[in-house]
Amino acid sequence: MLNFFRKPMGWLAISAILLGAFALWAGLHYWIVAYGTDNVPLTRAYVGDEQAPLSGALHMAQAKSLFAMQGRDSDYYGPVFSALVAPAVALDYLDRMRLGLVKTAEDYKLSYTLDWGRALFKARWISVLCGFIGLIALWYLLSDESLNPRNKKTGPILGVLLLATNFYYFLYSGWLRHWIFLTVFLVAQFLFLVKIKKSSKKIHWFGFLAVSLMGFGISMHSALIYQIMWLPLLYNWARNSNWRELKKFLIYLILYGVGLALIIFWNPTPYFRLWAFSEVPTTHLAINPLPVLGYYLGVIVFNQPFLAVSFLAGLFLAFKTRLYKEGWFWMMALPALAHLILFPFLFHAEPRYIMPVTAVIIILCVCILQRSEMKRLGLVVAGLLAAEIAFQSAMDFRWSWLASFGPEEKIAISYIRSVEDKSRILFFGHILGASHTKESYVKFVQVCIGANPADLFKYLTTIDPPGQPKPLSVDYVCREKSSGGPGVKYDYFLTPVGFELASNFFEERTLRMWFSKDLRLTYKVTGTGGATKDLTF
Repeated sequence: MLNFFRKPMGWLAISAILLGAFALWAGLHYWIVAYGTDNVPLTRAYVGDEQAPLSGALHMAQAKSLFAMQGRDSDYYGPVFSALVAPAVALDYLDRMRLGLVKTAEDYKLSYTLDWGRALFKARWISVLCGFIGLIALWYLLSDESLNPRNKKTGPILGVLLLATNFYYFLYSGWLRHWIFLTVFLVAQFLFLVKIKKSSKKIHWFGFLAVSLMGFGISMHSALIYQIMWLPLLYNWARNSNWRELKKFLIYLILYGVGLALIIFWNPTPYFRLWAFSEVPTTHLAINPLPVLGYYLGVIVFNQPFLAVSFLAGLFLAFKTRLYKEGWFWMMALPALAHLILFPFLFHAEPRYIMPVTAVIIILCVCILQRSEMKRLGLVVAGLLAAEIAFQSAMDFRWSWLASFGPEEKIAISYIRSVEDKSRILFFGHILGASHTKESYVKFVQVCIGANPADLFKYLTTIDPPGQPKPLSVDYVCREKSSGGPGVKYDYFLTPVGFELASNFFEERTLRMWFSKDLRLTYKVTGTGGATKDLTF
């Protein structure tokens, strides 16, 4: 098999391999992409933050202006993110026209509000493609002769499998969230920087510039932090008085600054919002960064145990063989260190925030293996990495299997529809992911939101939802009051118990997925006589 990879291949063979690999990658992601996209109104999102980039794309399309996002708090990611998903919005509009669901822009507004899942399903495939491009970039990075002097394909294969199967990379490659894009851009930055160090061609400089600006155009903090990877190269150029390369860097810096200014001018709102968010300690973790650092290290150790041990062994190899003195080592290590040091001061802790650091650990492990001459310890590290691939693949399979049944709310929605004609129902929790009757929306706004509802709820209280799927007629408990008002008698009370599959609970400790029967979200139904039953998959 390795001899096959050593043989030079033509473009036809390479294209066939890439198409086949992408088909496999896309197929493995189907249930993740489809999760929570079936007849979901805009009032509900099963995965957080996915509405923001679509909202920006919709505002640009509605106003027919690239600057339509300015001043809108709902478009809180950079404008590049919305521009990337704009084709999915256009495709969704054309698809609904083809199906006869819409004829005008106003029709699309109503259709999108009642079911934004159609657009989300299409947009998530952009993340799938981005994740696949990241794997290609990693292959070329680990195949570069400066990191792979013996030109063996074992290292690139191992690295691609490690990143592809990593639970967070695999999961977020199927969701429209910015961390997969930032992680892929980071890998691409490494690739272009290695090429710049070796040959310093203009195409590599412009490639690095483009990827850096795209990262900033999605999220400010990470894109700026990762520029620290330049330091080893700048130090080497300065020490050797390589003024030609330093002049090129100065030109890059000017172009980068101009690009940042243009992106902020495009839509300044998210950048001022993010800067303000960074300065305000939203939780106690922002004041004291040590608990956050411990949280991140726990995510790595407990959820990626073999990789963590491999990395420690790899660091021993790097110091034993003095590889740590080489520029490429710190070029890749510095962004991860900066991420771990600075991020706890900027945000509260989330498992997904560790994704770029995980990618760096994988790259360093494989590069150290490729450059090290200590074969015995190298074999141990390779064996641990192989175990990591198996461990992560099991987590990926488990999540995809559970996701194939859809969000847990489906059972509650189905139950309410089966009894609502003859019964009054009170639900303890957030608004369910299904269309409601006009009366239910009106009462929900009065009790749960108050005098100043968002434009979305104002709009929903003025429209009559279609008959199919059947709108829910249900009251909610909010602020210790029922949206049904005082004195209303109910036949059934529904109470959620447990955790949603897409919650941080399962991401924080992925092994919990294997005990999901006891931990995953279910619903307790209580009748007026006190009789109870559980709704489960």
